Amino acid sequence: MSWPPRSCTSTEPWILAAPSSTPRGFILASPCLRGVGRASLTWLSLVHYLHLIFQNGPTPCLLRAPTTSQFYFALTLPFSKPPPLTPDWTLTDWGPVDTALKSLVIPPLPLLTSVSLGTWFDTNLNRVSALVTLHTPIKRITHWSKPWWSVSLSVVRRAYKSTLRSSKEYRFDVSLLASTRAARFSYFKAIKKAKRDHWSSFLATATQQTVWTARKFAIGCPPLRFPELPGASTPLELNKALLDHFFPGAPLAPTASILLPFKECSELVALEVERALARSSPSWAPGPDTIPNLVWKKINKTAPHLILKLLSPLVSYDFHPPSLKKADGIVLDEPGKPT
Repeated sequence: MSWPPRSCTSTEPWILAAPSSTPRGFILASPCLRGVGRASLTWLSLVHYLHLIFQNGPTPCLLRAPTTSQFYFALTLPFSKPPPLTPDWTLTDWGPVDTALKSLVIPPLPLLTSVSLGTWFDTNLNRVSALVTLHTPIKRITHWSKPWWSVSLSVVRRAYKSTLRSSKEYRFDVSLLASTRAARFSYFKAIKKAKRDHWSSFLATATQQTVWTARKFAIGCPPLRFPELPGASTPLELNKALLDHFFPGAPLAPTASILLPFKECSELVALEVERALARSSPSWAPGPDTIPNLVWKKINKTAPHLILKLLSPLVSYDFHPPSLKKADGIVLDEPGKPT
């Protein structure tokens, strides 16, 4: 099969045709390619291909055959999921964001119940977050992720991939299989040599700022350790055991349908919000919304009324929205101490 599956999205169907004139052959066509990409399949490769597809759980869909000589059905190809997208907050285009934030109006509060207030807060908080995220580009993999890579390695890899595809197409060609093994050996040997040369160059040009990085690379990463607790052998069981120990559940008090203002609480002012943001470090890891404190400081500086209007009802009615009770927690091992 020699069609380019990466040029097709996961929502595009592939059509599998079984012509009556060739019962032992199949044609795989994709309407999303320029023209129609086709690949001939034998019974053996068809069974193997369908096994790979249905193993990942696609949704088959029967289609009507345009003629009586062919039978069609469509398959949705489940391509591998890309890595999660992370915004690059250092490249946010604050020009249109500032204008949109200043013109953003927070609607008045609805009938004050715990559900309506939580929904009102989540909706308006998502409006503010969406404005900033919309004008923030996604991080791209830096070329420093593989600083040892070179153009010569690309040439060797291209030659290896070419011989590998040919050997898969002509499986019984002994000379082609031998050349594929030789190309594979040369490719990985070139990678090891490039890494070794880059490491030698890195050590030779080490400075006071990079010598500790070199030491860390030389020592290597310690083996991953998993904390153990009685009766907790998996991460989920450990998580439940820690939560039950440090945060034991308490019976929930009956909540009133209508929220009443907290009489002993003074009104929230903009200076308090500014001071709270000033005390928060910009290097702290963000929460589930992936927006760091540095961005929230910029939002409050641009439109101070937004965060103040969002938080004032929470303070006045002594209400903690369920969406703010979620956090990303990571258990870190302390160096030099047993788990």
